[in-house]
Amino acid sequence: MESSQYLGWLFSSSLFQSTLANLIKKLPPGPSEAERARGKVGVVGIAEDKSGRQVTATLIGPEAYNFTALSAVVVLQHIIQGEVKPGFQTPAHVYGADLVLEIPGVKRFSSTPD
Repeated sequence: MESSQYLGWLFSSSLFQSTLANLIKKLPPGPSEAERARGKVGVVGIAEDKSGRQVTATLIGPEAYNFTALSAVVVLQHIIQGEVKPGFQTPAHVYGADLVLEIPGVKRFSSTPD
């Protein structure tokens, strides 16, 4: 963010934009629609407090590309309903740790205190 005040002119230049577009074209393609439909994402989270107590949670959800798009829709729905906080915020900070469970296809596989 800070560098953009000095390099903003570069980032907005047509040369930079066309170079970036050409680099993006060289990236490998993402998964096909059929691959995304079959795919799943698994997430394991482990939290530990100062005394060493741990909690582990595992989530299963739609394929990562679909997960990303669906999570954006869920957050936008909250924003449209006026649920916003000014400034930089993580979605979990604004909408709670269970926000991820609002994403279609996401299920909590386990949540266990260790």
